Amino acid sequence: MPLELQQQTDTQQHSTAKSRKKLVIAICSFLLLLVLSYALTGAIAAVKLNNLRSTADVFTDQLVGGDTAAIQQSAHAISSDIHTINFMLGGPQWALASLIPGIGSDITNARSLVNTADKLCGAILDPTVEGMVAQDTGPLLLEGKRINARALHIATDNLANASDLVHEQAVKTAALPTCSISKLNAASNTVS
Repeated sequence: MPLELQQQTDTQQHSTAKSRKKLVIAICSFLLLLVLSYALTGAIAAVKLNNLRSTADVFTDQLVGGDTAAIQQSAHAISSDIHTINFMLGGPQWALASLIPGIGSDITNARSLVNTADKLCGAILDPTVEGMVAQDTGPLLLEGKRINARALHIATDNLANASDLVHEQAVKTAALPTCSISKLNAASNTVS
């Protein structure tokens, strides 16, 4: 083999090996970024979920107590946390993760449940609290375990206005497959 042809072959092999190395580095970098994205969004979503649980407990007490400013603040925090979680789990990396055998259906269910909660907050919780604050209805429950009709009227009006959405989300949630994570099943059964 002539020397010139040998050098050309060596250069091509070196170039091919260099290209493969770059490809491997690019793929590994992509996978590392994907894993970091899962870790970061998952950790933030977990923090938001914990905030949501404690805020929901406080919110329930506030509804009974009637502090409309506190009710409005808690409702905003609940809606904001749910919206943030929905935004994070709605990303393309989580759509990709939902294709993973074994855990993919759980990821799909979690994404669907958070999306449902976000829609229901926007259609029911936010307008109900805004209406209660605007009309200064006071507490939902009055002394002696009596119900405040004005506050209840606002809540039922907003629920009636969103009845098609509520039905649609209940049907969608009922159609979700059973999860391997029992808390997701409990949340799904609560909505449906």
